[in-house]
Amino acid sequence: MKNKILTYCLLALTAISLSVVSCQRDDLKDNGTNGEVTISVVVPNAPTLRSAENPGDGTLVNRCILEIYENDELYGERMYADITPGSLTAQFSARLVTDHTYTFVFWADHAEGSAETGYTELYYNTANGLSDIRLVTDEYVNNNDERDAFY
Repeated sequence: MKNKILTYCLLALTAISLSVVSCQRDDLKDNGTNGEVTISVVVPNAPTLRSAENPGDGTLVNRCILEIYENDELYGERMYADITPGSLTAQFSARLVTDHTYTFVFWADHAEGSAETGYTELYYNTANGLSDIRLVTDEYVNNNDERDAFY
């Protein structure tokens, strides 16, 4: 009788030990560390041309928007950055977790204002997120270089 009780106790302890070890592995995998990441974006300024016309070169673009997604869900808040004239670059900083997979979505266009004070959208409505950008058709002029945008 004592041997059966001892056997059952050992089996129970073994089962508990195995379950604790398997839980620790899951925790380690999903328990990555936070890290500050700097992301630099460069707007292309020499697009491939398919016509003899001289289209805009993108130098009037002044706003860049970044949305980061994890598992198709927006991770954190939408971020804005001013595009540096001349170099056509923008920089973002984000806190990300190691061992996670993210999707970065960028949009660059011309808007009124700055990242610090906020932007007024002129030609594209991005209020519903970067997966639902709408053209503002009020007083639409097709050959306006301020309408250049990059996705």
